[in-house]
Amino acid sequence: MTICEVRDWQLEARKHQASTAIGLFQIVGGTYRRLLDGLQLPCDTPFDSRTQDMLGLALLHGRGWQEFKSGRMSVQDFAYELAGEWAAFPAPYGRNKGFSRYRGIAGNRHQIELGEYMAFLTDLDARIRDG
Repeated sequence: MTICEVRDWQLEARKHQASTAIGLFQIVGGTYRRLLDGLQLPCDTPFDSRTQDMLGLALLHGRGWQEFKSGRMSVQDFAYELAGEWAAFPAPYGRNKGFSRYRGIAGNRHQIELGEYMAFLTDLDARIRDG
């Protein structure tokens, strides 16, 4: 499938189902269309692993990867931002602390426990700081 065929499928599918999340990074319709507009990829671009990686990296950057990497964003805030992009990650604070920020919406739930999630990001932060 091409990226535009996926876009068209999502637009049609949203009429009949709760979620239109697609691909490795489970990108939902509005987010997918925003990414396509921002990246200005040709419509005939294949929706393959390379393209999905590009989209996933764009999402990561949009949630503060550069700020986190440079130390301008805390581990906790980066974790919260990622949980806002991917429902499988638990929120480290806020109304749904320890659960998906999208808990109760279209069956979304966290897929990793908060302690494990925070330990991973804390370790990643330490590795970045150590070079």
